Amino acid sequence: MATKRPHFVPRVYLNAWANGQSQVAYRRRDMPQAVVSSTVNVAVAGGIYGAGEISEAREKFFNDLEADWPSLRHQLKMDRNLTGDRRQLMAVYLAIQLARTVHHRNQAQFMIDLAAKTTERPIPADVVREHLRELDGGDDPDENEVQTVRDLLEGSPSAPTGDQAHSMAMQVATEMVAPRLESMRWCVYDFGRPILITSDRPVQLWRRVGSGPEVGGVGVENADQIRFALSPSTLLVMSREPLNPTQLPNPRSINADTFRDCHQFVVGTPQSRHALSALDLAPQSPRLRFRTGPGYATGPDGTNQYVGEALHTYVS
Repeated sequence: MATKRPHFVPRVYLNAWANGQSQVAYRRRDMPQAVVSSTVNVAVAGGIYGAGEISEAREKFFNDLEADWPSLRHQLKMDRNLTGDRRQLMAVYLAIQLARTVHHRNQAQFMIDLAAKTTERPIPADVVREHLRELDGGDDPDENEVQTVRDLLEGSPSAPTGDQAHSMAMQVATEMVAPRLESMRWCVYDFGRPILITSDRPVQLWRRVGSGPEVGGVGVENADQIRFALSPSTLLVMSREPLNPTQLPNPRSINADTFRDCHQFVVGTPQSRHALSALDLAPQSPRLRFRTGPGYATGPDGTNQYVGEALHTYVS
């Protein structure tokens, strides 16, 4: 039977940051300071996996996958890499973790939530505007974004149900995202001390500032690195570019990126509570955004070629 309080970031993963009482330091965007909390109460979202038999089947799949996590992490920390079936399993674990968070759910259900606000069709601009304003904490949205959302709604078939959206997300994760992660270069860095934090978006897609167009967001295809903290002291980095296993990345910079990109909260060891409290955490999380702007496609010679105006969706 499915639990009433499923964890979208597994407790077995968060345990690496916990003390002997299963406690971690936890800070939400709406909290001025971090608190010490049990992992039982962290990353919980009722109904996130649906209801009934579908929910139970999904949760069983996640539980089976999580059962392999301790051995996968141990092997990665010892061998600094994985091969064969173990590498494939780890890639699936990471792809599923990308797709099972509240942040990803909110992206997948953007159109569903908006369509539920009114029975009018097409959806009026003021309804779209108010929906975006709510997501941005009361700030007025750009009118280009309002019109782009309306254009997307008018040009799309009826919105899928929540269960359909979740099923599509899982299918994309296992069939498209996981193979891409598996094919990248992997490197595990050991900092020798508990310095890393994690968040409700533990698989982090990172791109260098200025390494690509500002509009378009960061995805698996265009990320310079994909980072995943295995523990407070070890970090898995995946990239299409060569990685230097002897040159440790800057943990302060990594933690700053984690702070900026989290959906609603960050997690650290109980000893890091004061450090989490001292850092600035913006009140609003990155969200799915829309705009109409120049569209480019990669030509036969590898250069970007202008193809006209296009609808963009991205996270910012």
